[in-house]
Amino acid sequence: MMKSSAAVILLVVCASGLLQACEFAQNEAPESESRIAPSPPRLDFGIRHDGVKIDFALVVANANFEPLRISEITTSCGCTTAGGTYVRAIEPQSVVSIPMSWTLPTGDGAKKSNIVVTFDDQNENPRHYELIAEVPETCPREVAIGFIGPPPALYEGEFYLRTFPGEESIQVVSTETSTSALTVSSIASNEDVVRVSFSFSADAPRDIRESITLNTNDQIQPVKSVLLTGRVVDYVELSKREIYLGCAKEDYPRVETVEVLASEGFELVDSNFSTLEERGLHISLGGADMSSLSVSTTPAIFAKRQRGTVQREIATFSWRVGVQQGEAELAILFMVL
Repeated sequence: MMKSSAAVILLVVCASGLLQACEFAQNEAPESESRIAPSPPRLDFGIRHDGVKIDFALVVANANFEPLRISEITTSCGCTTAGGTYVRAIEPQSVVSIPMSWTLPTGDGAKKSNIVVTFDDQNENPRHYELIAEVPETCPREVAIGFIGPPPALYEGEFYLRTFPGEESIQVVSTETSTSALTVSSIASNEDVVRVSFSFSADAPRDIRESITLNTNDQIQPVKSVLLTGRVVDYVELSKREIYLGCAKEDYPRVETVEVLASEGFELVDSNFSTLEERGLHISLGGADMSSLSVSTTPAIFAKRQRGTVQREIATFSWRVGVQQGEAELAILFMVL
């Protein structure tokens, strides 16, 4: 027996007041057909600042003479939420507004989120809606200094701020740095772009993780922070102090390469590489500028060692840079199968 199917319309009301509606049929339909007419599958909120909260609403209208109930609303991430007080039961010939919010994740680029609305109609599949927005890059979140040295070392660099589309030209009001070793040397404006030049000095080897805070005239995000990362190295330093070669067996040799960060004039004075070859490791310091340390296993020798145990060897080499001399050490771990 055929029965009248409730015709439904799903509307989308954005924070700007824009109402996007999909058509719905008021004619009788077979029981196997959907009670919910198609609605826009993608909601484009355009260009936005990252981290901002976008409030909008899904408005569901029941155009038939039978009640309809929203059974569930799910989202793809915690950044998109539905209001907890919305009315789930939709009376005939009425509408309900479902408050929603989407907080854009930090960082520039395309942003996406998904909403799934499920109804109590057994013939209706869940409806999927994609939210999209674009966050233009106006300020870098991180500037990689890389490796500098030997100390005392001075690094000079720059980055750029760009005006958010459609807003007042960006201006830097004041700056702050996380350490006295980091200074903002100049700020130059050119139409909608601001160039920020900085210098960083170091008198000892250490990891670099410092920040520059910029107070601007941006009405949405006036305070911007840029993280500087890198490493101050000595005359000679290894990119890794310890490596794990994994499991070794006769038919499965392992190879690992470690970067050698050396000042100009680096010379290899002595090493224990030949001694380690007797214990199943082959180590070579190569490259046109002696910039890489290659470590590989010798499976045939490994097979003679105690199986199922983690082995640890220390590779060392002595170096000279001008009048400076020292020793570098690398721990090598592996397991024999």
